[in-house]
Amino acid sequence: MDISFQYNWPPGNKFIRVSFGPGNIKDPDYLFRIGVVKEADLRKVYWQGPEEWNTNDQLVAVKFDAEKGDKIVLDRKDKQTDSINLKHSWDTAEEWPPQAYGGSMTVVPYCL
Repeated sequence: MDISFQYNWPPGNKFIRVSFGPGNIKDPDYLFRIGVVKEADLRKVYWQGPEEWNTNDQLVAVKFDAEKGDKIVLDRKDKQTDSINLKHSWDTAEEWPPQAYGGSMTVVPYCL
């Protein structure tokens, strides 16, 4: 799974646009869920996508925004065993790139 964060998007704002790229060869074996934990309410995850658990193909069409200070969480579940085998989170305030300020936008890709 490829996921990209566009920091400071649109330029001059403290938002992150989250988007997904084409899957890798192992992605058909998994389901994914991705969500936002708002800085103002750390007890609730706002899951994104058409379903709570999605295929990578479903997520390619999904784009959403988060604010600086929110957390982005991602879980990956094996379709065969129904077990979660990856949990990852990004703290957008801590991981905000220094070059993403003012009129500058920065894209940070991740491959999971």
